[in-house]
Order: sequence, then C-alpha cells, then structure tokens
Amino acid sequence: MHTSYGYIFNRDVSSPADVEADFDAFLESDGVHEFEQRAVIPFPNFVHRRIYDGRVARIGNAAAFMEPLEATAIVSAQIQIGMVLQIRLNRPPEHLRRDARTVNRFLVDSMLRYGLFVGWHYSCGSRYDSHFWRHARDHAWPKHRKAAHPEAVDCDALGKFDEMIELLNRPVIDQEDWNRMCAVPLTSYAQMSQGLGCQPPAP
Repeated sequence: MHTSYGYIFNRDVSSPADVEADFDAFLESDGVHEFEQRAVIPFPNFVHRRIYDGRVARIGNAAAFMEPLEATAIVSAQIQIGMVLQIRLNRPPEHLRRDARTVNRFLVDSMLRYGLFVGWHYSCGSRYDSHFWRHARDHAWPKHRKAAHPEAVDCDALGKFDEMIELLNRPVIDQEDWNRMCAVPLTSYAQMSQGLGCQPPAP
C-alpha cells in the first residue's frame, strides 16, 4: 500500500527550503520516516484559450487549473465534457468551426468565473492570519479587474461576478435572485462570506 503526501505552496510567499523543513516536520509528526521520492512540481494557474478545437477537447487540468482549495475541478470537467458532447452529438459537422469558437468562449468564461470566485474567497482571507492570505488579499486580488477585463479575456466574466457581489450587498435579496449563478450559485457566495465573517448571516 502507498500513501502520497502533497504540500501546496506559493513561491512568492514561501521559499522551497522553508517548505521542505515544514514538510519534514509534518511527516515526522505523522510517523513517516522514509519515502520513495520527493519532487517539486510547478503547477501554474491558467485557462487554455482553445479548450476545444473541433477534434481535440482539453478536459480537466489540460483545460484549466485554478488551485486545490476549492472543489472546482470536477464540475469544471463535467461542463467541458458536456459542452463538447452536446456539439458533437447534436450539431451538423458543417457548423463545427463556428461551434468550436462558441464552445471555447463559453468554457473560458466559465473558468474565469470560477477563478473570480476563488480569488474573491482568497481576498476575504482566512481564520489564519498568515503571509499567504495577506499576499492574496493585498497583492494578488487587487490585479483581478485588469486581468479579467472584457477586452483582455474576450468575455464578460467580470461583469457577471460584479452582479453577484452587488446582489450579495443588498439589504434584502429577492427570492428569485437566490437562483442566480456566476460559476456557483448566489447561496455559495453568501455562505462563503458569512463563514469568513465578511457579512453577517441573513436574518
């Protein structure tokens, strides 16, 4: 039987040497005294501009990678597979080139909406006051408007995200608005903000 351990870190915040020392201490406390191999694998966040080209579909981490703390990977892959199958099974082949552009625009928009939700969560911080969370709030999040500007990404993920935050800040949210989505439903935005203490629970 094999057990794998992973340690996710941001090189802008933690040095590999500090991470290795911290990881060694953790392994020791967990009773792991020997292991087969250790590797540092760079895994940058990205969204592929051509997730689907009509013949090849990039799915999961080949299409986009957000980060590991939010459960976005499975549902993202489901959306990617669903969109490609919908086109392949229900659309005439002569529309493939135009359809591929539409699918890519939709999927890139979807991945960016997930990214904005994750980035917003990080900007709200954590119950742990650490350099990592302060870096997310003070250095990474302030760049999100430029990075997700519609002219830069060719979609309006940022506008949809702004609508969700505007809804969340209303004193009273209409019943029909609770079903609104921007990657995740408005209820998830509310749960996240209340759980992190950014907003009081609804009465």
